[in-house]
Amino acid sequence: MRAAGSLASSIPAIPAIRRLAAIRRLAGIRRLAAIPALAAIGKLAAIGRLAAIGKLAALAALAAMAALSGCDDARDASAARREPPPARGMSPATYDRWRKPERIIAALDLAPGQAVADVGAGTGYLTRRLAEAVGPRGRVVATDIDEHALAELGALARGARSAPVAPIEARRVARDDPGLEPGAYDRILLAQVDHLLPDRVAYLRRLRAALAPGGRIAVSNRLQHRDGLLRAAADAGYEVVPGAADLPGQFLVLLLPQPEAHRP
Repeated sequence: MRAAGSLASSIPAIPAIRRLAAIRRLAGIRRLAAIPALAAIGKLAAIGRLAAIGKLAALAALAAMAALSGCDDARDASAARREPPPARGMSPATYDRWRKPERIIAALDLAPGQAVADVGAGTGYLTRRLAEAVGPRGRVVATDIDEHALAELGALARGARSAPVAPIEARRVARDDPGLEPGAYDRILLAQVDHLLPDRVAYLRRLRAALAPGGRIAVSNRLQHRDGLLRAAADAGYEVVPGAADLPGQFLVLLLPQPEAHRP
């Protein structure tokens, strides 16, 4: 009995278990409050069994479990901030309801036969819709820097050949260079991408040269990126015109090049 008592006194989990017993007594008041305690008791029971190996090992295990749990929580939170909604389990239909692509396309005021550049097109979420809007006499160039995105865009372009839509060209570009020929585009779209540019102001200035007479740039993104885009657009010499409304958590603006004499 003395040996058993000595062993029990060496288990570091006992004080914590007593505290958790108090938590369990609260279950009569709030049942929900006891649920996290049950999971914690299971962990502490496992730690208690480690005491037979040694008190130090049990303490080390407790610290390691806490550290790993904290790392997992931080990693999950970071991923949630970084990943776009589709990566968090949205269905295509739900994603469409969030992005509202029909309103984005309508805000561009496209006409049949126009030339459009989809900058940072990704896998072509809006590219096909642009091709439909400008029709078979139009032209769409979809650019990206990512190999996977370019492969998806290439497949989209091949599929467009047999459909009554504008031909689609998938084009690899550098991160800091639009890669668009001068004076060729009636509309240039940057959707969910401007915050990734290494220098927004320099990039927007380069895009200006690619616009045809009367052309304009449309930028759509999440609301947290709006202020940075508006400052960059002003510095690059554009007039900013509000675009589509009622885009949940997003914005869309049109950038009109100012005459040289009026640029800051």
